[in-house]
Amino acid sequence: MRMQPQVDDVTRTRGVDVELSRIGPDGRMHWLASQAVHIGQTATLWVPWGGEDQAALAREQSLSDPFWVPTDSLVRGVRGLWSVYVAVPEECEREDNPSEPKHDEALTGNQDIEGYSEAIVQRREVQVLRTAGSLTLVYGMLAPGEWIVAEGVGQIGPGVAVRVRISKPLLSQPGQQPIQVSRR
Repeated sequence: MRMQPQVDDVTRTRGVDVELSRIGPDGRMHWLASQAVHIGQTATLWVPWGGEDQAALAREQSLSDPFWVPTDSLVRGVRGLWSVYVAVPEECEREDNPSEPKHDEALTGNQDIEGYSEAIVQRREVQVLRTAGSLTLVYGMLAPGEWIVAEGVGQIGPGVAVRVRISKPLLSQPGQQPIQVSRR
């Protein structure tokens, strides 16, 4: 695969050169005949990932659903774009970035306290679809079950270590656990 260096001024896209093949029943790669593909034909490109990346692929595929988030959780990004902050449990953060050093015991010593969890803040880009009072429908890099920071977004940023407090569920969302985030 090779991406063309020139960007089309009208469409703002780049051409991509690929070699087309498929894996046959024998497990070997077979090149597709040139008559099977026509110039200008639309295609879907699938890039195979290793086994450890299957979870990331499944997560990416689940990112297609829009989510209602508190309007106060939106953070203005660059060039008119929007983001939300997500509190990611430290165990997940370390799995994604194993080269990062672990925090010292003074910061993580309260992990066993019931109702609390240690987390790292990450920024997720979103597209605002519509707003209805205190809630906004967004589409973007969010997955079901992620902890969205709803208050105090002006006081934190990506990479900040936070302590998440689990509180009682909202009546309108049985089974969901809203959270309160505070800096550690």
